[in-house]
Amino acid sequence: MKQNTVKHRIEFDYLRVMAILAVVILHVVGNNWGNCDKHSFNFIILTVFESLVRWGVPVFVMISGALFLKKDSTIHMILTKYIFKLAIIFLFWSAIYALFDYFVTNKCYNYQTIIISTIKGHFHMWFLYMIMALYLIVPLLKKIVEDKTMTFYFLVLSFIFSFLIPQANELIALKNNTIFETINCVVSQLNFNFAVGYSGYFVLGYVLSNVKFKKSHKYIIYIGGFLGVIITALSTLLLCIKTNTPNELFFKNFTINVLITSVAIFVFATNHLNQEPQIKGLHKALLLLSKCSFGIYLLHPLVLESFFSFFHIDTLSFNPIFSVPLFSLGIFILCAIVTMILQRIPIFNKWFIK
Repeated sequence: MKQNTVKHRIEFDYLRVMAILAVVILHVVGNNWGNCDKHSFNFIILTVFESLVRWGVPVFVMISGALFLKKDSTIHMILTKYIFKLAIIFLFWSAIYALFDYFVTNKCYNYQTIIISTIKGHFHMWFLYMIMALYLIVPLLKKIVEDKTMTFYFLVLSFIFSFLIPQANELIALKNNTIFETINCVVSQLNFNFAVGYSGYFVLGYVLSNVKFKKSHKYIIYIGGFLGVIITALSTLLLCIKTNTPNELFFKNFTINVLITSVAIFVFATNHLNQEPQIKGLHKALLLLSKCSFGIYLLHPLVLESFFSFFHIDTLSFNPIFSVPLFSLGIFILCAIVTMILQRIPIFNKWFIK
């Protein structure tokens, strides 16, 4: 029987810490982004910050694909170990957020809304639903990645139906709604869902983690990633200023600009952050924060909303150039500390935080 172990790769520790910090910044910025005057200095700064970190969730999915598609996991193990545990984690933290909304924010106003909110999950917990769905199709995806031609074919289909057509169609909708509706109708009637969604990022993470790039190719990818950030920021600013409404078209995870930035971050880490840090103590700190990344993900909206509900402090309390990094770092550190404490409690460490 094969061992269900995967060699530890330090670059994924770097990526986890970077990605969870990116997600925290994303939600800190998102708390006020849509409410700002679209011609204001604050809106420009918040848009730049958000454009810099849109890769956070895609990179998390890519890490999961790179690791999970290498494991020798049976269907029984996937259902009883991974899915079951994620379901417990989801219900526990959803209930915590629903109770918080009942007692603090008043978003839940009776027992029925508490139950409904628990089932739906807090705004950030869609990620757990998505990961559970990906785990369910891992046996199918493993068969695909065993063959290079099938893998390439799958990624091409994913690119066309998840990124190219949807983004092109949304751009068309800005000019001609009739064409948009026509293309939408054709795509919906195709009813093509197999290679659509986060499964593309999942498989892409596995592929990129096993590819050796030439130096010139790496630099092309890095330049593309940089341009992806520029396109995200400038396009969003121009679109929002023109329409005077918050428009997230170029912020979406299934846009080509976010895709190429996510690929650049992932490739950079797997090629340049694959050695243990030489600074004494940094390696231990990196591993510790990496182990806390899931807990930080679960906790950070609770801390963010508590700051606003109890202290009325958010990113617009002072200049966002300073408030965004300070607020994000503060939430990151506080959540990491709480996670470390919870991980020392056996029942939490086993069922609710890891």
